[in-house]
Amino acid sequence: MTRYYSPPEVLQKLVTDAQDPRFIGVPFKVLGSEANSFGIRCGDGFAVVFGFENDGQPTWWLRMAAGIALDVPDVEGALRWVNEQNRDIYTGCYLCAIDQNRGLAAVVYQASVSSIVINSDSELVFAFLTNMMTATSKVAATQPAGLIQRYGGVPFVEDAACSLPMMV
Repeated sequence: MTRYYSPPEVLQKLVTDAQDPRFIGVPFKVLGSEANSFGIRCGDGFAVVFGFENDGQPTWWLRMAAGIALDVPDVEGALRWVNEQNRDIYTGCYLCAIDQNRGLAAVVYQASVSSIVINSDSELVFAFLTNMMTATSKVAATQPAGLIQRYGGVPFVEDAACSLPMMV
């Protein structure tokens, strides 16, 4: 029999299983829902894990996003950096959102898993999700300094992290 997990159930299990002090104790508000998300402090960086349902459909997505940099003035450099990073990864992808009016870019990393995989109810699946969370938090902790040093910008902080889901 297939076990159907809701986004809040999966997020609670991930936080409980990980028992990591970097995970913010209260849910992090994303897209108007506190029950479907939480934040991870990662050195000077910040990542968000969130799940959202598709208009009552049984299939939903769990997404993990790491903020790399905001307000990057060298947009071409940021795009090249994202392209280089995407050549070397197998899970997830780097994205560059450009604000044409301001001439600035924002760079994020995101990885997604469908509820179809999660609902297999295997401890291996939750081990995989925990590893994805760890990898995403490492990206948030290690990637910003290099990009910001080369191309400018500022790191994501908890206040700016609420915009992460809108970029992925």
